[in-house]
This record gives sequence, C-alpha cells and structure tokens, in this order.
Amino acid sequence: MAQSIKYRFDEVMLRYVKELNLKTTAFGGYNREDVYDKIKLLIADARQVCEDVYEEAVRELQGDAAASGVKLDQAQINNLLENIDELEARVTELEETETGL
Repeated sequence: MAQSIKYRFDEVMLRYVKELNLKTTAFGGYNREDVYDKIKLLIADARQVCEDVYEEAVRELQGDAAASGVKLDQAQINNLLENIDELEARVTELEETETGL
C-alpha cells in the first residue's frame, strides 16, 4: 500500500509537471530547467509526507489488529502478494516516466 500511495501521488504530480508550459519571462527570468528542478524537489518533499502518513496509518492498524487478534488467511495473503506484483510493475513504469522528465 505504501508504494500505491507513493506512486499514485507521483502519477498525478508528474502529469502536472509534464503538462506545465512554463514561460521563463513569467518567472522573472528564471531558467526553465531550474524551475523544473524546483518542482521535482517539491514532489520529493510531498512524497515524503505521504510516506510518513502511510507509516503512521500502518502502525495504527497493526496495533488495532494485534489488539483484536485478527489474522490473515492464505487466500488473503496470496491476494496481497498479487497486488504487490502489479504495484511493482506500475512503480517501474512511473520511475521510467520520471526519468524522462
């Protein structure tokens, strides 16, 4: 789920950056590459916030699950593993997109 949150966020932000048509004169003469670099840093910072929120939610859920004694059966575990494979493929795709910026 951490990867899902992280890369769903990236997908939206990267689409925004790609579609952004910057005019350097509108930024007081800033270099276009400099502006893109700053946007990439903003994305990295926002991604860290999302990861932190996710980790807090996981800790909270683990505490709730431990308190209630909930255990996953094999079918649930297999389903989660399949989801991880799909997410890893999507992560690779998004990393390639990010590299192309």
